Amino acid sequence: MKDRQCRFFCAILLSLSMRGAAVVPLYIGCLLAQSTHWWHNYAMFFPCLWESVFEEVSNRSDILPGYELRLVCKDTEGKPGLASKRFIELIQEQPSKLALIGPALSDETSQVGKMTPFFNMLQITFSSRTATISDRETFSSLYMTNYLEEDLNPMRIALMKYFGWERVGTIYYQEDMFVSQMSYFHHDLKQNNFTLLTTSVYTETKSVAEYIRRLKQHEVRIIMGAFRASKAGYIFCEAYKQGLYGKKYLWILSGSQMYDNWIASSPDNLPCTKEELYTATKGYLTLEHTILSRSDKPTISGRTPKEFVDLTNRLVQGTGFQVSRSTPWVYDAGWALALALNHSLQFLGDKKLEDFTYNDTGIFDAIVSGIQTVSFVGVSGPVSFLKDGRRVGVGDIVYNADDTKTTTATYDPITDKITWLVDPKSLFAGQIPPKDRFTYIEAYVTPSYTAVACVLLLNCIGCIVAVGFLVFNISYRHNRHIKMSSPNINNIIVIGGVIMYMSVILRVLDYTNITIGGSNRSHSCMIEMWVVSIGFTTSFGALFSKTWRVHILFRLDTFQKRVIKDIQLLGIIILLWLIDGVLLTLWSALHALVREDIRIKSTDADEDVVITTIYTNCYNKNQVYWYAAIYIYKGLLLVFGTFLAWETRMVQIPALNDSKLIGFCVYNIVVVCAFGVPIGHVLPTEQTTLKFVLVSLLTIFCTTLVLCIVFVPKLKLRNQTSNIMFVKTMKNGESCTCATSSLPGQSTQERSSFPMNREIGERESSVNDGNLQKVKLDNDRLRMEMAKETIAVGRLRRKIMEETGLQFNKVDGDYIVSRREKQWPSNHSTDTTNEHSLA
Repeated sequence: MKDRQCRFFCAILLSLSMRGAAVVPLYIGCLLAQSTHWWHNYAMFFPCLWESVFEEVSNRSDILPGYELRLVCKDTEGKPGLASKRFIELIQEQPSKLALIGPALSDETSQVGKMTPFFNMLQITFSSRTATISDRETFSSLYMTNYLEEDLNPMRIALMKYFGWERVGTIYYQEDMFVSQMSYFHHDLKQNNFTLLTTSVYTETKSVAEYIRRLKQHEVRIIMGAFRASKAGYIFCEAYKQGLYGKKYLWILSGSQMYDNWIASSPDNLPCTKEELYTATKGYLTLEHTILSRSDKPTISGRTPKEFVDLTNRLVQGTGFQVSRSTPWVYDAGWALALALNHSLQFLGDKKLEDFTYNDTGIFDAIVSGIQTVSFVGVSGPVSFLKDGRRVGVGDIVYNADDTKTTTATYDPITDKITWLVDPKSLFAGQIPPKDRFTYIEAYVTPSYTAVACVLLLNCIGCIVAVGFLVFNISYRHNRHIKMSSPNINNIIVIGGVIMYMSVILRVLDYTNITIGGSNRSHSCMIEMWVVSIGFTTSFGALFSKTWRVHILFRLDTFQKRVIKDIQLLGIIILLWLIDGVLLTLWSALHALVREDIRIKSTDADEDVVITTIYTNCYNKNQVYWYAAIYIYKGLLLVFGTFLAWETRMVQIPALNDSKLIGFCVYNIVVVCAFGVPIGHVLPTEQTTLKFVLVSLLTIFCTTLVLCIVFVPKLKLRNQTSNIMFVKTMKNGESCTCATSSLPGQSTQERSSFPMNREIGERESSVNDGNLQKVKLDNDRLRMEMAKETIAVGRLRRKIMEETGLQFNKVDGDYIVSRREKQWPSNHSTDTTNEHSLA
């Protein structure tokens, strides 16, 4: 019914074109899917457009004078095989057809296009997009007023050049028109020295998530896509879920299959909501070839594009036909054929168009030469053809948001130039085009030179203090107070402190050299560990060994004379050094710390620059065991020292005993380390400055504190020259005698507790200035012997008290002997005697 309506309408147009003069008819074949196929409602309207074109051509004297074009159509039903049959029928039926318009469908065109060259017949198509027809050797007589999908590739390349993009990724649907264009695009990328990061071809929507994930893993920022609108919803839903949208990303799609309002008409079973889909698709670009010109100037037909739209609306009204998007290309195909035949007249020579036969290559060559010279302004824009049959025309860059399209630029393939209709920056959020890559900046962490200066200043002060104490200790080594405190061991304590200060210097070098370069400096990790461990053992081992000597001399119940020399204390220190050496050697040999680079990424505000800060850290996967061994060993050393300090806390010879000082040292060190050591290990790697400052200050503070606690009291004692007297110190009822220095102003009786005191006093009064130093040395020796004798007497008194029950108490210079009640075992009778006194 519709076919009869169209033929009736076209017959009316032909009747209006009857001329008084006789004209020669030229027959044009036509193949269209006019029934059964879903596209036939569009295809039924096309013959009416061509008849309209032919009518307008007949009314012009400058185009094909003396000729009129007549159309002969065949219905292909959208079947490629049937299209081939219908073409043969056109060939067999008389009269001969000069040219063929159609078919419209790609599969049909692929079949028929292979046949037309054998019959010397020009073929024009207006909607086929298959890549196979670009093979010029096979489709040598085919010309197109539409564009192939791969014709968008020059526009893609021009867009990349304009914005300075060099890296892209692609995703497209497994369909011939999309596969072909992307294959050519990949080739164009290589020709222009651009980088293809990754490409994905999908056939099922359920695999889309993996392909989007691949784009994200390869950090693709500019995404070229080619798929139908019916598949786009799944793509953008997954892009929304994985965050591949927004100002960091740009999707550039082939626009030929992205129909208007595709989001609103998308199915409800998509894996995201319409609102999420609108969010994900906001701002994507489509590349399209102009279908209807935006010009308001008259075209070859004398109508403006707008007037052409009005014409199509009038023609289709009441027919039941539908107007296709490709209608302007259909209309211009009729004009291109008419002008090609008209231009061929100059190439015919003595031949005429009406003499055409399927074996006449001369007329066919003239027609081909004619179409290659065609150039006119049609309703779809400028129309001309390349030698390979493709149309040369302007392309559009279209901005898409909320199902609304806005043409923002045009592309001229002749000049390879983009003409912007709007400010290109307005297309992007923040007025900044997205970059094709993250800009990566790698830098070693910059040290705080203020922190370095402060640490070095404090460390230098500590070193000066340590050197000062060392000089003092050497200078006053013959002073009896200094000599009794083992000056040689004191020197070792100072040397240990200096080693600890050296460890701070090594730490400063490591911290500041982080930015100098990535050279392998793993050896410094274990060097610093060796220095810290040896320094700690040297200082505290020496201090604790002194306390051990005091403990042996004053706490052991024995009548034997004990002499513990400095060489024995040095042996203890050497033993501790050996333990350190064994532990550190095994650590270095088996699981040495290695300096590794730790990279921490951060993104700046515009999210286009990724800053990788490189931190260096000494690490080994087994380090926790070795740290535990070192800490347990050093912890036991602290505990042992604390025990010795507690045991000798009652001994009160300032020049000899450092037990209280050790207690102070251990208390402060334990408190500081209890907080500092865990914090130093818990702090994250990126807190490099804080960790450096914390560890350095703790080292300086603890070392300086120990030196000051040990040596400052000796500074006070250096000028005291009074005799040493002994006083008793009670502990749980038992009596022992301890020594202390007498103060000036004490009575002669108090200073003459023993004859040795008198001897020392007499010798001091009889010396002269010439042999003063020698006498002082002798006095020191005598006082040491006196102290030992006093200790022996005290022990003897305690032994007598334990065996006999007698107690000796000194009152006003006289000894009072008393007997205390003695408790016998329970299986013996108890004999109680009253205390009595003997003067």
